[in-house]
Amino acid sequence: MNEPLIRGWCPGVRRPMRSGDGLILRLRITGGRLGPETARAIADIALRHGNGELDLGRRGGLQLRGVREDGFAALLAEVATLGLLDADAGAEAIRNVVASPLSDLDETAEGDAFALARQLETALVADGPLRGLPAKFGFSIDDGGRIGLGAVPADVRLKFARDGVAISLDGGAPTARIQLKEAVGAALRLARAFLDLAPTVDPQPRRMAALVGHLGAEAMFAVAGLEPIGGVSPDRPEAPPLVGAFPTHLGVALPFGRLSAGQLRTLADLSASDIRLTPFRAVLLPGVSADVLPSLSEAGFISRPDDPLL
Repeated sequence: MNEPLIRGWCPGVRRPMRSGDGLILRLRITGGRLGPETARAIADIALRHGNGELDLGRRGGLQLRGVREDGFAALLAEVATLGLLDADAGAEAIRNVVASPLSDLDETAEGDAFALARQLETALVADGPLRGLPAKFGFSIDDGGRIGLGAVPADVRLKFARDGVAISLDGGAPTARIQLKEAVGAALRLARAFLDLAPTVDPQPRRMAALVGHLGAEAMFAVAGLEPIGGVSPDRPEAPPLVGAFPTHLGVALPFGRLSAGQLRTLADLSASDIRLTPFRAVLLPGVSADVLPSLSEAGFISRPDDPLL
């Protein structure tokens, strides 16, 4: 535990990646919800053990850059006190779940994506065989509201609807309809179907879209015990509007997905409840008014929806 286990891809906290400026560690934060005190603590860790630079990834994970190997053990201990350290590297790697960030505030949302994300992560960690999934294999949970996740890459997609949950596969596949209580089990069965069927294809696919392209979605649904209802999932839409002042929240974007420890502290200081990390290189602040937009702009955030940096 005192020595970092170096990998060349998909960095985690347990499995960092070496780069030109030190180690890169990715914090997987359930539902992208980050309390202000936790955000300040992460900023301090980034300064003490790294170069103070962070990245917001395409799945809402927060990467610490330039971490020094001689401080790795101390960093692990500090991350553990924040409740952000998984029991082992396998448990960390399997938690590739992205959820809509504003289910509790969006009146158009059809369900609680955050709660379902927690349930799915717990089930994934408990399922030992699923740790054989490829490192980038992931899940999305769309609440059916304004901030859709159709533009976010995901192998298995869950989307709340009035009559339950729609489940589909990356690769333009048909959709199955299930009840909410069946959603986690269905997602796990589709992941197991991938593990069962991927070795039958040469070369062996590493993502669901490639496997669907070879075998068809119907084969995947059949192995998972699901009945597709027909139709084809639409192409991925553009990312939803996130920057600016909204009735329930404020949104700012990060130039090239990068922010400093100081900027993370600024977000914590200006937040009214928590910070919502999104897979769109944007951060949402629930309950914060437009009055703080100038301060965020001065701090280097993109605060105008017409900014060309977007």
